[in-house]
Amino acid sequence: MIHQNLIQKYLKKWYLTLTTDAINSTSGLIFFVQFQDKPAVLKIFLKEDKKQQAMALQHYKKQGAIQLLRQGQSAILMKRAIPGTCLKTLTMREEDQKATDIFCNILQKLSFKKQKFTENFPSIIDWGAGSKTSAPVGGF
Repeated sequence: MIHQNLIQKYLKKWYLTLTTDAINSTSGLIFFVQFQDKPAVLKIFLKEDKKQQAMALQHYKKQGAIQLLRQGQSAILMKRAIPGTCLKTLTMREEDQKATDIFCNILQKLSFKKQKFTENFPSIIDWGAGSKTSAPVGGF
């Protein structure tokens, strides 16, 4: 019931139209919505990582990361990325160079930000240290 109240609160507050049922994630509930007649994603947080996610999206401001549209105490609203071709699909089609170029382009945009984070965000090394599985050397 509490989750339903939160969902309704943000649907009403941000004038959203719900287009899917909830998708469970490790930190919350995700909904595909319409915002100002455009596809968006509403994430309702059930854990405490909400501040870091919103701050990271604000930090990058559409430079290699999705655009943050709204931020609330228990939710964020993001522009919806419409999927294209998965990089894994490109490599399976033996288009490794194209997949690598796309990956490097995004990584460069994320790395280009000269402004430093004001918060302590986990690094890629931190993520890897917390992983239960590891990628084989030379691949994913």
